[in-house]
Amino acid sequence: MRGLKIPRLQMKWLSQSIKTYVMIGLIGIISLFMAVQVFYSITQFKSSMESKVQDNLKAQAGEITNKLNIRFSEIGKHAELLAYTIEAMPRYDSELLLNVIEKYITSDNLVVGGGFWFEPNAYQPNVKYYGPYKYKGDQGKITLTWEYSNADYDYFKYDWYKAGLVTKDKVVWSEPYEDAVTNVAMVTSTSPIRKNSSVIGVTTFDIGLKEFEEYIRAIKVGNSGYAFIITQEGRYLGHRNADKNLKIKITEEQDDKLRQLGNQIIHSTTMNLIETKGFGSDDFVVSAPIGDTGMKLVLVYPMQEAYQEVRHVLAMNIGIFLALVILLSFIIIKGFNTRIGRPLDQLVQDADQIARGNLSLKVKVTANDEIGRLANSFNGMAEHLRNVIEQVLQLAEYVAASAQQLTANAEQSAHATHEVAQAINAVSGGTQQQVSQIADTTARVEQVAEGVQQVALNADSAALTSGRAANTAQTGQKSVEEAIKQMLTLEATIANSAQVVAMLGERSNEIGQIVDTISGIAGQTNLLALNAAIEAARAGEQGRGFAVVAEEVRKLAEQSQTAAKQIALLIQEIQSETNRAVQAMEAGTSEVKLGAKVVNHAGEAFSEIVQLIDQVAEQVKDIFNASQQMAGKSKQVVNLVGSIDEISKANSSQAQNVSAATEEQAASMIEIAQSSEDLAQRAQELRNLVGKFKI
Repeated sequence: MRGLKIPRLQMKWLSQSIKTYVMIGLIGIISLFMAVQVFYSITQFKSSMESKVQDNLKAQAGEITNKLNIRFSEIGKHAELLAYTIEAMPRYDSELLLNVIEKYITSDNLVVGGGFWFEPNAYQPNVKYYGPYKYKGDQGKITLTWEYSNADYDYFKYDWYKAGLVTKDKVVWSEPYEDAVTNVAMVTSTSPIRKNSSVIGVTTFDIGLKEFEEYIRAIKVGNSGYAFIITQEGRYLGHRNADKNLKIKITEEQDDKLRQLGNQIIHSTTMNLIETKGFGSDDFVVSAPIGDTGMKLVLVYPMQEAYQEVRHVLAMNIGIFLALVILLSFIIIKGFNTRIGRPLDQLVQDADQIARGNLSLKVKVTANDEIGRLANSFNGMAEHLRNVIEQVLQLAEYVAASAQQLTANAEQSAHATHEVAQAINAVSGGTQQQVSQIADTTARVEQVAEGVQQVALNADSAALTSGRAANTAQTGQKSVEEAIKQMLTLEATIANSAQVVAMLGERSNEIGQIVDTISGIAGQTNLLALNAAIEAARAGEQGRGFAVVAEEVRKLAEQSQTAAKQIALLIQEIQSETNRAVQAMEAGTSEVKLGAKVVNHAGEAFSEIVQLIDQVAEQVKDIFNASQQMAGKSKQVVNLVGSIDEISKANSSQAQNVSAATEEQAASMIEIAQSSEDLAQRAQELRNLVGKFKI
């Protein structure tokens, strides 16, 4: 029954997974949609805020520059009206002019002083320097000074004076500078005094930079922004870092971004808004020209402050977003549990009962949605399972009976297979013995074949030797025939010698010639005897007697030759020895005849030898041919025996394989019997298991 609990766990896990996945999916989709909405809203709000901030900065810069331009225009107007007044006077009234200057100074807190300055001899003849000047002293007291009207100061050399003389405009502004007399930092507005189309001098009003810087520093740009002035030459003025004022040019800063920003500001003739990191942080920077003074107002507004409201709106939107997500999640979870969760839990419980074996349970269907269709499917499944269990129970009975019958048949098959295996083992043993005997027979046949092959080789060698012996015997026969002819010649020669000896006494005068003839004949006889001995030696045992005769002939010839040599010395004894010579000749003749007979017999023996050798050669050839046939047959026998050996080995191997297969089959039959018994037990267990189901 443990296997039946797994579907319950899987069903519970599946239910939890479906619930989790559905809620996560719905919440994720809603969250994503709202996040996109929030992101879009924040992006639009940021873009709107950025435009608004830029517009506000430009508006503030325009408002401040307008105010400054008005103030500077008013101060410039003072210089211009003062110049008109001097131009209209037929006689210069210095006291009146100084009262006007004092009035202007007291009416404007930015103005720190003013005066009028004439060219040499323009105010009065022989008066080179004429420049009365009134300024605010200690505690705001207006003071008149003539310290500028002398060669020590020489106001003709200053830029503010030179600019007034050459300008085509009504008013011109100087660069900020520190006055050498009053030691006050100021900027001067200069207006030319013209008479008869000639510039005879200038009027000036000075703005104190201390007051001007205080005014600039008082400008508020948001909460953390600030303002300052950039002069025509790029110098700082009114900067919150006092160490930079009038000392450092923005175009000479070490930071590249700041130098580039300074060049943009100086060369710009209109209002500009720039996003930069030149001042150490992300800032909006607005620059605007201040009238015709050449100075630029610069407003710096940190982006962090500019986007603070955006971050506030973002935090508020995120809070609202989270609250909505939580609220929607609660609604989704509540609705899911009501419509899906609880019906699924009930369905899981019913499925658990079915998994425990209670197939009589009927799931209640309370809805017509997917859960209701699932409940109907569960009911159909339970009904189907009841039918299946009934069929399984019947099949289990049949399987149990079949398993018992299979067990009995398997035991009988195993017994028969075991007997077959024993018989195959006996056959395999006999085959092994046969293989061993055939291997021994093969070795012996191979030895016989090798012997036959050797006999064939020896017969071949004997045939070759017989052939050479026949040739040699034929040559010996020819030599014997030649020896017979020589012996006949020798016999005739000896006969002639006997006649000569007989006539020796009568032909003593011809003895010398006879001696020469005898010497030649003796030498030839010696040569013939030597040849006969050689041929007899070649004849072997058959020619041994002929060799003896030939040796005796050779010795006789040598003696004859020696005797011939002595004849000359013994010529006086010839007569006395003639009889013995004749006898000796007769004896020699007898011996020669005997030698001729012996040689003749040797020739006949050589003929018989040649015939016998020819017969032996023919027989050796027959033996060789028979040996060749025997060798070929032996090879065939060896091959046949080898084939029988291979077949026997294959039969033995197959017998062993059959034996092994039979043993395996026997083992398999035993296993089948055991499996049949186990199947019967499983069938019984299946009947018991199916019996636990409540149908």
